[in-house]
Amino acid sequence: MSTPVGRHRAPRQAALRRPAVAATATLSALAVSAAGYASATDLDSASASGNLSGLDALAPAGKAHTYQSFDRSSVMSMQQSVSRARSTASVRDRAAMAKRMADSHRLQASASQASMTTLRQMVASRTSQAQDMVAAKVAPKPAPAPVQKASRSTTEDAPRVQSHGDPRDIARSMLASYGWSSSQFSCLDKLWTKESGWSTSANNPSSSAYGIPQALPGSKMATAGSDWRTNAATQIEWGLGYIKERYGSPCSAWSHSVDLNWY
Repeated sequence: MSTPVGRHRAPRQAALRRPAVAATATLSALAVSAAGYASATDLDSASASGNLSGLDALAPAGKAHTYQSFDRSSVMSMQQSVSRARSTASVRDRAAMAKRMADSHRLQASASQASMTTLRQMVASRTSQAQDMVAAKVAPKPAPAPVQKASRSTTEDAPRVQSHGDPRDIARSMLASYGWSSSQFSCLDKLWTKESGWSTSANNPSSSAYGIPQALPGSKMATAGSDWRTNAATQIEWGLGYIKERYGSPCSAWSHSVDLNWY
């Protein structure tokens, strides 16, 4: 049997190529499906994360424009809010700065006023001191007042004081002029008998005490009279004045002498 030739071979070859074409078409369809699936997956991911770029790419032009307008208005609104906040803060800062400057000026003015007041007081004080010094130099010195023996009575009815005779009698006659009673004489007698034995020339070589009251030094008795070395009345007058000023009475002086062996 002979092999068929002619137009019967062409259909057989066509039948053999048709499965290959079908396979190619099938692969293309699968590739398109896979690409679509991948695009859908990307879109879902973008939507879940809040990214609008996928929607803008897939959405119609009108919606994309709406999104862009919304974003611009939000940004402008935020920028305006920030600008207003900055303007408000700037106004507050200027007001605070102005207040601080005003406070500083007030403090400076107060300090200046206080300094001027202190300076005026200093000038006035020094001027007054200078005037007092000048007046003291110009004014004549007052004459010294006569020395009066305050311990002696100056009344007209004072008892007559004996200035000559026995030293004990002289001392007894002077007691009343110092405000003491005659009972104080016994203490005075004991005191000066112990100190000097009522001798006007009694001299203590160890201390230089002298006279009936044993004045230390003896020259202190010159305030009672220039004859203090020999006159019993002068020595007794000074001694009684010393007792009056230091102890108040002869008995107090005698108690001190008993306790400490000196008066």
